Amino acid sequence: IMDELPQGTAPKIVTEQINIASDRCDSIVARVFGLSRGEAKSLFSSEKVMIDGRICNSPGRMPAEDSIVSVRGHGKFIFYGITGETKKGRLNASIGRYR
Repeated sequence: IMDELPQGTAPKIVTEQINIASDRCDSIVARVFGLSRGEAKSLFSSEKVMIDGRICNSPGRMPAEDSIVSVRGHGKFIFYGITGETKKGRLNASIGRYR
């Protein structure tokens, strides 16, 4: 059994800081993939959002730190957590986007 992936096949993860209105999962998904909040909510109702390999039907749920969020048809990212708050009360979050 090989312990390592062939060179160049491991996913490249780019860390990004994002600015979100709330800590709800639909807000995070909408911001990461450039969708409206309504479009993001419809992804949850059609069971296209998975958190750590399990289908998530609750758009209001906040993903735990270091959760892998996968959205069928859009991509996946790692939610590292909330890193702070802006002067206007919005939240800063850190994610790792798969490239």
